Order: sequence, then structure tokens, then C-alpha cells
Amino acid sequence: MLNVTNKIMENRQTKKINKTGFMMMEAVLGIFILGVTLVSFLQIISKTYASKNDKVNIIIATSLAQEGVELVRNVRDQNWRDGNPAFKDWATGSHGINYNTASNADMIDSTGKCGGITGCQLTMDPAGFYRYDSMDVPKPPYFGRSIRIVVGAESCEVKSIVTWGTVANLHTITISDTLTNWGDKVE
Repeated sequence: MLNVTNKIMENRQTKKINKTGFMMMEAVLGIFILGVTLVSFLQIISKTYASKNDKVNIIIATSLAQEGVELVRNVRDQNWRDGNPAFKDWATGSHGINYNTASNADMIDSTGKCGGITGCQLTMDPAGFYRYDSMDVPKPPYFGRSIRIVVGAESCEVKSIVTWGTVANLHTITISDTLTNWGDKVE
């Protein structure tokens, strides 16, 4: 009987030793799993943040491109209100356009300086509007806008191209429209 009791005691001591080693393995494995989970979670958060910034930039670029087309349409309409032909003094090429000038001649910049891959550099003024001639220092992301106009006899093709990003990772949004001279007086 004593022999059986000794074996039972030995088995209990062996199980305690094995349980202690098993608990150490559980702790190491738990810390590893927790570490992998935290790293994965942080990667998801950083990618979500980067994706959010990309989406915001796409919205801003789309708005700037649409604004470019609308500003050209406004110049055409102002020409009609002034009694001039729709596409008066318009030239085929790349142009800049601002919404903050009083005369139509100043709204469309025909100097050709807005060509190239990035168009004219836009900066945000203190009121939160993007302009070509703001005195503020540009802040990233750097948006550029170029208005490409092809003047025809009866219509005018307008492309507003907005770019942003770096040379290695350049993004572009293009909005096109065809403006007609339906409001011109027929003689």
C-alpha cells in the first residue's frame, strides 16, 4: 500500500512540474499572439488613414476639375451678356483660369504657362479657396490645374485636368465638356 501511495505522490509532483512548464509555454504563446494581433491592427489603421487621405484628395481634385469647366462656361456666358461672340479671344491650347477677377480677359490665362504635366500650381488662400495667385505658401498635397481648350467653329471642347502627388506617384482627374455657341446672334 505504501508503494501505491508513493507512486501517487510521484505522479502528482510530476504533473505539477509539467503544468509549470506548460504555463510558461502558454504565456509565451499568448504574448506572441497578442503581438501579432497588435501589429496587424496598427497596419490596418495606418492603411485606413492613408486611404482616407487619398479619398479626400480625390474629392478635392474632382471639385477643382469641375470648377475649371464651370469657370470656362461662365466666361462664355459673360461674353454673351456683354454682346460678344461666345468664344471671343479664345485660343486653342492650355490655360489657367481664376474665378476672382473682374474682366473675362483676365479669367482665362492664354500665356501657355499652365501646360506641362502638372498644370498651374494652385494654393489655398486664407478663406479656403484654391487659386493660382494666392500669396500663401503651398501646402501638400500640391494641386495643379490646366484647362485645355480646342476652339471650333460651332463648339469648344474643354478639358479641366487636375493633378496632385509626387512625380513618382502622380494622380490625375480629367473632366471634359463641349460648349456650344448657341447663344451667338445669327446675322
